[in-house]
Amino acid sequence: NRKLLVETVKMCYAKINENRADLEVLDKWNGISYDPKLEIGNHVMIGQDFHVACADSIKIEDNVLISAGVFITDLDHVTADKTKPVLEQGICTKPVQIGEGTFIGKDCMILSGVKIGKHCVIGANTVVTKDIPDYATAVGSPARVIKTAQER
Repeated sequence: NRKLLVETVKMCYAKINENRADLEVLDKWNGISYDPKLEIGNHVMIGQDFHVACADSIKIEDNVLISAGVFITDLDHVTADKTKPVLEQGICTKPVQIGEGTFIGKDCMILSGVKIGKHCVIGANTVVTKDIPDYATAVGSPARVIKTAQER
């Protein structure tokens, strides 16, 4: 396995493990330039139908297991101006980091601004909207920690 680093590319489309993966690395949205960095560490296993949208920074550290159907994004649409369609209002970005040795269950969503600690377990169908500490197990929508290092 090799580390993957994608920087400042309009759109990167990749095939991982013979299954479709969408790696969207956006350097421009509605005329605004971004400096995206998508980094995937060593020995990262990724399931089918993986989707990433990156305009700032997404870092997936070494030895992470990502199940099928996972979506990770470091951006969100601006919705403040009620007189304009959402697509015309731009995006806001916050970096995402997934710690070493973490397991992300099937069909999870990891949203912008989130840091998931090392050796975490994120249960299937979980929507992660806030940071998860090291060695925690989190489930639900929105995610909530149900076990910590001491309980695992």
